[in-house]
Amino acid sequence: MAEADCVICDANGNVVMDATTRIGRILGIGNTGGADGSITPAGSDTGALWVLPLVGLQAYTVTGLSLAYMTFTVTSTTISWSYGTSVKPALDFLYGVR
Repeated sequence: MAEADCVICDANGNVVMDATTRIGRILGIGNTGGADGSITPAGSDTGALWVLPLVGLQAYTVTGLSLAYMTFTVTSTTISWSYGTSVKPALDFLYGVR
């Protein structure tokens, strides 16, 4: 029986994606809750963990600031965040693995 693979090519016939391509998978959505913190998502040990802050999707009205400055840190299985200011609005973020 012939083996079937899924192969996606561009207009010039170059392989863009095939069965060996690593693509991302969203594990969930989180919220900082307006405080420093961290999470260890279920499934975070199944690939390289990533985080995407959803900053552009939320509008903040804060005196003197248009956005609360914060830092996300990603280790092999944990996402941590900390605010660099006393203004700490809750922020949504996506996370997953690739």
